[in-house]
Amino acid sequence: DNRTNVGRAGISLQAFIDLNANGLRDAGEPKAYGLNVHSNGGRIERSDKDSTIHIIGLEPYVKYFLEFDESSFESISWRIDKKSVAVITDANMLKLIEVPVSIKGEATGMVMLEKGGSVAGLGRIIVNFYNSANVLAARALTEDDGYFSYFGFTPGSYYARVDTSQLRKLNMTSTPDSVPFGIMTNMEGDY
Repeated sequence: DNRTNVGRAGISLQAFIDLNANGLRDAGEPKAYGLNVHSNGGRIERSDKDSTIHIIGLEPYVKYFLEFDESSFESISWRIDKKSVAVITDANMLKLIEVPVSIKGEATGMVMLEKGGSVAGLGRIIVNFYNSANVLAARALTEDDGYFSYFGFTPGSYYARVDTSQLRKLNMTSTPDSVPFGIMTNMEGDY
């Protein structure tokens, strides 16, 4: 266009699918289309050829805040862990910011109470999810019918276990003690 960028600054954003969930762009990790960004300055220009977004016409040496919106990605399982960043711009340069997009998975199940020969769902029970290193990864609370669901697992091995301290308070036991499951690396996420 006819507006000059001499003495101005800019930011170039590239979203990519972080297949190995390490937060860095590795060889073979594809671009992620559909990222929306909000900035407290500049003009936002999107490339029709790829997923690159440019924010131009910025004051140099000023801190700008960028907020990422993941609602228009191609897949509902694509998520951004850091939804906002602060960037200090440099004069006469486009500063490259690579935005890792994680693929998340979901686990669901039911907690059932067996009493007197009948089986019914048990509500308000805490279900803990642990990763392969036995570190607590997430928690979910069962619904009135015993159903639970958690979305946000990165690919890997996990196991679900009813909260043992809650079971002690209720004077109950869980059979089985834990249920193992895995979240596979898949462009659409895993369930």
